[in-house]
This record gives sequence, structure tokens and C-alpha cells, in this order.
Amino acid sequence: MGRESRVSEAFPRAQAAPARRGYDEWMTRNEAIYVELARMAALEDGGSSERRALEIHRKVLGLSRTRARQLRNRLPREPVDLTQFVSGNDDSELILRMLVRVAASDNEITRREHRRLRQVAAELGVEELGFQNLVAEALSKAEFRARSLVRYRRIVVVVLILGSILWWNQRRGREESEDSSARNRTEFADRMADIELRACELARAEARKAARTEVEKGIDPQLDTNLTRRFQEVLDRKKDTFIFLYTYGTLVRRDAATRRKMTKDFGATGTGFVLSPDGHVATNKHVVEPWKFDPALAALVSRGWAVDSRSLVRVAWLAESRVMDAHRRILLKTGYASSRGTLALSALAPDAWRPRSSVKAPRRHKGGPADLAVLKLKMRTPTDCLPLDVDASHLRPLDPVMVCGFPLGFNIFETGIARFAPTIGSLRKVDANLFVSASVHPGNSGGPILDERGRVIAVTAARWQDATLGSGILARHLLPLLPDGGHWLERARSYARAGCSEAARCALDLARLRGAALQDVRRVSALLR
Repeated sequence: MGRESRVSEAFPRAQAAPARRGYDEWMTRNEAIYVELARMAALEDGGSSERRALEIHRKVLGLSRTRARQLRNRLPREPVDLTQFVSGNDDSELILRMLVRVAASDNEITRREHRRLRQVAAELGVEELGFQNLVAEALSKAEFRARSLVRYRRIVVVVLILGSILWWNQRRGREESEDSSARNRTEFADRMADIELRACELARAEARKAARTEVEKGIDPQLDTNLTRRFQEVLDRKKDTFIFLYTYGTLVRRDAATRRKMTKDFGATGTGFVLSPDGHVATNKHVVEPWKFDPALAALVSRGWAVDSRSLVRVAWLAESRVMDAHRRILLKTGYASSRGTLALSALAPDAWRPRSSVKAPRRHKGGPADLAVLKLKMRTPTDCLPLDVDASHLRPLDPVMVCGFPLGFNIFETGIARFAPTIGSLRKVDANLFVSASVHPGNSGGPILDERGRVIAVTAARWQDATLGSGILARHLLPLLPDGGHWLERARSYARAGCSEAARCALDLARLRGAALQDVRRVSALLR
């Protein structure tokens, strides 16, 4: 299926010109949409990919090349008012989807393009969550197309190299004798036929994979408006429980021969979430200790480099906090920082190392349950928290889930404010780990994976193959990193005496999960009645 066919399916259009009555209005509507698409492509001097996307949309909109060239040469200075051509929510979403695809056709969306798209979404009445889903979907598809093109080019290069080698061998054989030349020609033909067969099989496999991806996305629960509304209610209630994390520091090594001190700065961003009223925050270990997981940093550590403890700083900002000033400089005073004593590392999962492929290979940390950490914020008053669901027996494939976090870290904070970007998907597999179809990008690590009730079923850990397949660590693995049941019972008593009933209930839930005696839990619960 070609690109033009896929776009035609995604954006329905009339297959033939409409009747003469109303024809001018039809062309005016399509020309206005094409003008706005051309403005989007020219916003950042788009390359060949955006020009190809614009040409595909020209055919879909039914404009001639001459008319399209005239419209591009006379682009108005002011944006086109698209609201006069919208007759319903479907038209708004389709027009915004076309603009997003043109902007993301070069595998990225610049700040100016993102700002214009957000403005169009506000004008057309598209909700923020729907807009974020359209952007994430377009970026995922653009990344998939780019990777497919890279795979295709690699296959072509391999075929050309193998063909050149075989041709050279065949030529050398022809110089020896006619008999050996005939044999070499036969072997060359057989090998080339085998190579062509393998290339065709690889192409068919990629086509089947793309078809499966489109079919699976067709049943994605994010298309359910009621489901989106339920998740939006969860976000409105629990927006203060999401944490943006940043870890930075320096690796140092002193050269024994020259006595010269060498340094290497590093930094990592991620997501966390509040899981107790007194400020315990769950996240991934590779967010707070990146030198154990990052291949480049792990290679330096294996060669004798070490973390300078005086330079290591961990910072946590609540959602909607300002993290950068107007000059995009990081603001530590607006968050909780280890350098100021308001943030501390509470617990880490035991280290688990991958087997080395060779003696010289660097030692790297395993993922899974070993990739968990708990931080402690110094808070003056009890805070809201996300409840844990440690029983995964009721989870089934295709159950709707929401992944919350700050993908791409500082890059998406256009105004310097930490705004999380959730995405909706479905469960694909529930086993030792949990796999979801929701988009997962660098920066989502450590964020919660929520079910429809707003309970944490897993902690986002990594993405596989592309951004549309993410994995999570089941929530039950967080329990050993939390204080015991007695600690939470004492906390619940103090909250109940202070009149903080919601915080007391959260502490009692954690006490039950950490094995507190049932009669002790009931005794404290009586104080809330």
C-alpha cells in the first residue's frame, strides 16, 4: 500500500468532483486547507519529506499542480481562519491531523510548528489530551517510516556488497578456465537468486509488521471518548502527584602518569510519582544512578572513572512548577534538591548486573525489578498520593491504561513549566513485566502506568523497538523498598489526630500492603469514624 493510499484512508475525501452547485465553496474549503498546510511546511523551511507530504495532501484535496503552485507562491501573511470550514468535531480533528502529519513528516516538530499547531487546536476546539495524542501518534509514525527506510537502505547496501563480491569471484574464476567460469556463473546466479529471495522475505516481513501495527492501533482505546474523559478526571484529581526528576553530576579520573584530573559531566531526566502522604516518591534506578545503566558512562566506570559525590545533585519538581527561567536556565529553588537537604535517597533495589559478553566489556546493570528506587521529599504537610494495585491477577490484554510522565524531559517545556504529557493505550502482555501499546519516550522512565480507577499497576521502565511498545515493572516490586507496616500505622494515627482523614486512609492502605496486623489496622481505622 502506497503513502497516497494510506493518507486517503486516514483523511476521507470525495472520489469525484462534486456537482457544479456548491463547487466553488468545495474548492474554497480545500484551497484554504492547502494554504494552511503550505504555511506549516514553510514555517521552518521544510525539507524534501515535508514537500512530499504536501504533494500527497494536494492529491487528496483534489487540487491541480498549477493551482497548488499559485497558492504556494501567494501565501497570505496572516493564518487562514479554518473555523469557518468546520462542520463538526470530526472535521476539526481531521484538519488538525493533516497539519500535524505535515509538521512531523521530517521526524520532528520544531517549537514554532508546535506553537502553531497548539494555536490551531485551540481555534478548532480540540482538547489538549487529544492534541497531545495526535502529536505523539504522528511522531511515532514518522519515526517508524524513518526506521523502515533505514532498514531498506541497509538491505540494498548488503545486496550490492554481496553482489559485488560474488561478481568479482566470478570474474576471477573466468580468467582461470572456461569450465570454472561456467561453474562460477551458475553459482553466482543461484546465490543472487537466494539473496533476492531473502530480500523479498525481509520486505514482506516489514509489510506484515506495519499492517499489524496499523490494525492494533485501530483498536486502541484512546479513540473511546468516554474512556478519555474518565482518564482526564483521574488526571484532574491526581495532578499534584506527578514529579519531574533531574540527576546531574561529574565522573572524574586522575591520570597516574600525568597526574592530570579528567572530568566528564552527565545528566538524566525522568518521572516519579508520590506514593505516600509523607512524600515517598517512586522512580527508576537508572534515573537517579544513570552511570550504572548508560553504556557510555558504564564503559568509563569500568576503566576507573568514579562519581564525584560532591557534584552529584538530584532535583524533583512537582507538576506545573517552573523549572526554567526565560533564558532556559534550570531553577533549583523551585523544587526539592539534594543539595539543599529537601530531597534524599530513601531506598534502592539491590544491584543486579548483566553477564559480560567479554572480559573487556563494561559491566552494566540489569533492568526489571532491580531498576527501582524510592526518594523522600521533605514536606511540611501531608500530600496527595497515588494508590498502588499490587495484585496483577485481574489484568488482561487489551485492558485500557494511561502512561503519565514527562517525555523528552526539558525539551517539551516550552514555557519553562513542568507539564506532564499523558498518553492512552492498552495492555499487550502481562507476565513478569507488563507491556503496553501507549507511546513511551525517554523521560517517561519512572512514571506510573494507571488503570481506569487511577491506581498504579506498574512503573514505566523502558521502550522496545519503537515508541509504541513500552514496558513496566509491576507495582508489587515497590513494597520491599517502603518502610514496614508499623511505620505506616504510626503515620495513620498522627494524621487521624490532626484531622487529615484522606492522608490517614492512604497510610492505612500502605500499612496493609506492608503486612501490618489486621486488628491494628482496624483499631486505627476506628479513629476516622
